[in-house]
Amino acid sequence: MNGKVSLKVSYGNISYSLEFDSFISVLSGDSGTGKSFLCYLIAMKEADELGHSKSAVEIKANFPIRVLPNISAWRAVLADIKDSLVFIDDNCSFTASEQFSSAIKDTSNYYVIINRSVLCGNLDGNVYKLVKDNTLGQIINVPFPDGIEQ
Repeated sequence: MNGKVSLKVSYGNISYSLEFDSFISVLSGDSGTGKSFLCYLIAMKEADELGHSKSAVEIKANFPIRVLPNISAWRAVLADIKDSLVFIDDNCSFTASEQFSSAIKDTSNYYVIINRSVLCGNLDGNVYKLVKDNTLGQIINVPFPDGIEQ
């Protein structure tokens, strides 16, 4: 994917408006700012689309949005995701592995890794800090390691 990915997620009076333009972005922030809740809302909408539930979550995006679950078969799930913005919550320890770094190198996706701290194992990218009003704060640009193109 190239260009910017715009995303608006709404649920009741809660709304996130985010924009990503990097192969890898880390969404960081203090506890309680809504990082994991955002991922949960996206997963709820995915369940709606599969016919498993009916929620009041609304998502507007210029690319498909997916959540990569914290399961041992994450590689198989990832292999089926194409041209999407993929959210990965901070409970997914595989993001710090060499296997994950290798698996995403040649994909057509953008990745948003939710992590309370800025460090994400072998991955570097743009770091966005989510602040309490569901907006993105400071952006820290970090160079990519060899072998990963932005």
